[in-house]
Amino acid sequence: MKTFTITAIAISVLTMSAPAFAQSQRSNWVVTPFLGSTSGGSATQTAATVGVSGGWTGSSWFGVEGDLGWTPEFFGQDGFRTTRRVLTVMGNGVLHVPAGSNHWQPYVSGGLGSLHPRLSEAGGIFSIDERTLGWDAGGGADIFVGRVGVRGDLRYFRGLNTDDDQNDFNLDFSKLGFWRVSVGIAVRF
Repeated sequence: MKTFTITAIAISVLTMSAPAFAQSQRSNWVVTPFLGSTSGGSATQTAATVGVSGGWTGSSWFGVEGDLGWTPEFFGQDGFRTTRRVLTVMGNGVLHVPAGSNHWQPYVSGGLGSLHPRLSEAGGIFSIDERTLGWDAGGGADIFVGRVGVRGDLRYFRGLNTDDDQNDFNLDFSKLGFWRVSVGIAVRF
């Protein structure tokens, strides 16, 4: 819970203090609900992901954003698992590549946050409800027509936990890592 609280505070501070970075520049707030999938690394299967990212993007090269992703079937089904999800909550810095324009803007981003895997079996005999500090890094591009556009994004998520405690599912969360690809409708205001 402590990691989640720290992550929530960091995201709030980053997104609320963003106008100070803008100073004399016009700022853009962007919200992007997205659909995607996770795969590779610790993901035992390719699974659907839903989420939202949002934050401030200046008219120059720098911005900040918060990113929330939920993958309800991250871990494979073995016939007994009733809950198999991973929740990610990240605060990121965003650097825009100068090659873009007002309509097309490539970017790279990365930051820190929380990874929250949760597993349980029928009847709750075995269950795991972990929160661990993690990081993400990736990139993509925004394509806008007016205030509405499309965002394509590819990110890698990795846990920073150094624990290698065994659990009832024999999974090592100290090396939790996976890729997420997503596409969403971006709205500027």
